[in-house]
Amino acid sequence: MDRNRILLVEDEPGIGTSLLQILKMHGLEAVLCDSGKDALTALEKDVFNLVLCDVNLPDFSGYEILKQVRENHNTSKIPFIFLTAYADEADVRKGMNLGADDYITKPFSAKSLVEAIHTKLAVR
Repeated sequence: MDRNRILLVEDEPGIGTSLLQILKMHGLEAVLCDSGKDALTALEKDVFNLVLCDVNLPDFSGYEILKQVRENHNTSKIPFIFLTAYADEADVRKGMNLGADDYITKPFSAKSLVEAIHTKLAVR
């Protein structure tokens, strides 16, 4: 696979569109899903190098998506980064304890987001 493909899970259309543009500007290909159900379906049907996921979604929490990703043999090794407004220490700890590779809180800079993504892609 030549390009790094990212599954972006974000239910706010404006944020999702902005994130897609940021990723594209940095040579990253992303697929946007606006619900947990759509994200899990995409992970079953396609190959992704990284998941970038909001915590607060309309159907499943990002924590539940991470749990299912980690329990599935085909997706368990995919780097998983939370990108969320939930900045409380307990929320960060919960995400990390479930196996997240990183936890980025909004607001964030494009530079820090892209650096985190490149770091996780380089490790895999």
